[in-house]
Amino acid sequence: MPFDSVVMAAAVSEIRRASRDAQITKIYQPSSEEIYLHLRAGSERHLLLLSVHPQRFRLHFIRESPPNPASPPQFCMVLRKHLEGARLAAVEPSGLERIARFRFERSDGAHTLVAEMMGKHSNLTLLDAEGRILDSIKHVSGRINRVREILPGRPYLPPPAPAKPDPISAAEADVRNALGALGEKVTAQGIVKALANVGPFLAKEALARAVSPTPDAVTGALRDLMEQVRGEQFSPTLLLDEEGHPSDAWAFESLSVPETRQDRAPSMSLALEISHDFQTRQVNIERLRGEARERLNDLIGRAERRLREHEDAQAEAEKAETYRIMGEILQANAGVLERGQAEADLPNYYDPDLTPIRIELDPLLSTQENAEAYFRRHRKAKSSLVHLTERKEAERQKLEEWRRLAHETESAEEDRLLEILREIGTVSPAEPQGRREAKEEVRRPAPGVRRTQSTDGYEIWYGEHREGNDTLTTKLAAPTDLWLHVRAGASAHVVIRTAKKPEAVPHRTLVEAAKIAAAHSESKHAGIVPVDYTLKKYVRKPRGSGPGQALYTHEKTLHVEQE
Repeated sequence: MPFDSVVMAAAVSEIRRASRDAQITKIYQPSSEEIYLHLRAGSERHLLLLSVHPQRFRLHFIRESPPNPASPPQFCMVLRKHLEGARLAAVEPSGLERIARFRFERSDGAHTLVAEMMGKHSNLTLLDAEGRILDSIKHVSGRINRVREILPGRPYLPPPAPAKPDPISAAEADVRNALGALGEKVTAQGIVKALANVGPFLAKEALARAVSPTPDAVTGALRDLMEQVRGEQFSPTLLLDEEGHPSDAWAFESLSVPETRQDRAPSMSLALEISHDFQTRQVNIERLRGEARERLNDLIGRAERRLREHEDAQAEAEKAETYRIMGEILQANAGVLERGQAEADLPNYYDPDLTPIRIELDPLLSTQENAEAYFRRHRKAKSSLVHLTERKEAERQKLEEWRRLAHETESAEEDRLLEILREIGTVSPAEPQGRREAKEEVRRPAPGVRRTQSTDGYEIWYGEHREGNDTLTTKLAAPTDLWLHVRAGASAHVVIRTAKKPEAVPHRTLVEAAKIAAAHSESKHAGIVPVDYTLKKYVRKPRGSGPGQALYTHEKTLHVEQE
C-alpha cells in the first residue's frame, strides 16, 4: 500500500504537534530524492524526512540520518541559504490531498516549503514570501507539463483540483450521488474511480466499515472516517504479512485486515519507518536473490558445457592406443601407399584375424608423415588423459557446488545471499567483477584491440594485429596490469586489467589469458606453448622500433596446453 491520503494526514498532524516553533539546525540531501531537516524544539530534537521517490514517497520523522555527502546538491544549498536557523511557524495540510505546506520565518523573511507526495509526480518546492519559486528538487519544464511549470522564478501553482468530490471537503450529498452512479452495489474499485483522493486501501476500509455495500452505507462509513481524520483521532497501526513481518502501515486500526495481522504503533512516523525499512530490506533481498540466481544459472550452464567438453575430450584421448597402432601400420606400409590418398584400408597386425582397418590420410603428406601425425596424436592424447580425468572430476565437483548454492539461494536471507555472491565472485572488493563473466567478445576498447572476460570476471584485452598490439601496450594498459606474450615468438599482446591489484588475479585467469596469447601466435598449432607474463610497467617499446615490438623484464613463464 502506498503512502495514501489518510496516512499523509496522520503524519502531517504528528509533525505539526511535535515541531511547533521548532528551529532548523541542519539540512542534508544524501540523494537526489530525499531531504532531511534537523529540527530543535526546546529540549527536543527531531529529524524530518521528506522523500519524493516515485514509489516510496513519504514524509515523517525518522530516527537516524544517512551520511551527509561532502558536496551538497544545488537544491540543498538553496534550502540551507534560506531556511537554516529559521523557525517552523506552521505546518498546513490540504484536506485529503497529499500536499503539505511548511511555513518558515526568519529575520530576513518568510519562506514556504511545499511537499507534494504524488507518486512519480512527487516534488519539494521552496517559495519566497510572494509565492514565487526559488527552487525545487525536481524541475518541471513546459515540455513536461505545459500547464504547470515548476522552475525557479515562476509563480507557484498548486496541482489542478480534481473534478470528482473529495469525501473530506465535499457535501455528503455529493459523495452519495457520486457513489450512487455506481449502481446498487458499490465496489472498492468503483469508490476509487468515483471519489477524489481515495486510494484502494481507504476504499476497502470504507466497505469493511459499511453495514452493506450500498451507496448510502458506504457514504456513512466514509463520513465517520473523515470525522476521525478531521479530529486527528489517529491510531497508527503496523500491518503484518502472513509471516508476521511489518509489511505496511495505516493511520487507523484496520477492519479489512485480520486482527492477528496488526500491531499498534506508538506513532505514525515509527510505523512508517519500520514498515519502510522492512520493504526496503525485502526489495534488497529480492535484488540479491535475483543476482545470485542469474549468476549461478550462468555458472551451472558453463560447468555443464565444460563437463560435456571434458567428456568428449576424454573419449578422444582414450583413442591414444588406436592412434599408435594406426601410425605403426602406416610405417609398415610406407612402400605400399602413394601420396595423395585420402584414406586406406590396411591389415591390422594387432588383430589375430588381420581384419582391415580404415585409416584417414592427409593427401598432401607422405605415408611416413601421416604416420608421424598419428604418433603425435597418440602422445598428446596419452599425456592429456590424466589431466582430463582430473579436470572432469574438478568440474563435476564445481557443478555440484553451484547447484547446491542455487538451491540454497531460493530461501536464503540477506546476509547469506551476500556470502553466496562473494563465494561466486560477484561481490568482491578485491576483484573487478562484472554482472556477467562471459568469455564472449564485447565492445572493442580501441580499433585493433578486442576485449573479453575471464571465467573469474577479469577483463582481458588483446591486439588483433601489430598496430592493435602497439595501441594496447603503449596507450591502453595501466602500469599494474598484467602483460602476456608468447616466449621467443610472435604473438598478440595480451593484457589482464587488474584494477591496481595484480596479486589478486587468480591463476585460472592467467592461464586463460596465456591461451589467448598462444592461440594468436605463430605457435598456435604446437601442443605446449610457453607464455611469459609480467607487469606492464616492465614492458617498453625499443627506440625506433616498428609497431607491436616490445622488450620486457621481470617475467615469469606459464606453459599452456593448446586445446
